Amino acid sequence: MLNGTKSLQGKFQRGSDEALVVLLPTGEQNLTRQSVLRVSSNGQSDRWRKVGIGAAIGLGAGAAIGAARGDSEFGCGLPALVFGVVGVPIGAGLGAALPSGGWRDVYRAR
Repeated sequence: MLNGTKSLQGKFQRGSDEALVVLLPTGEQNLTRQSVLRVSSNGQSDRWRKVGIGAAIGLGAGAAIGAARGDSEFGCGLPALVFGVVGVPIGAGLGAALPSGGWRDVYRAR
């Protein structure tokens, strides 16, 4: 974010104590340090890792619930399998809903 509340989004190229160089769709832009209020970086997303962990937890929790309900004529195996399979998309959906990555301030003017 620049003084005057103008905001630019681009790829950082290089920087010094006096200036920053940012690559924008229109080309390189030189920014003096005095004109920069804040520099933020988008963290790397870990959404797929969270989806996988959620799916595994859903599978395990569903299987445990199904095994505890093992009062069917098939014993505890079939209910554990059914509840485990049902738990996978529920857990994956909850994992996908968790916040992932996000913007972090790298520099903020005083």
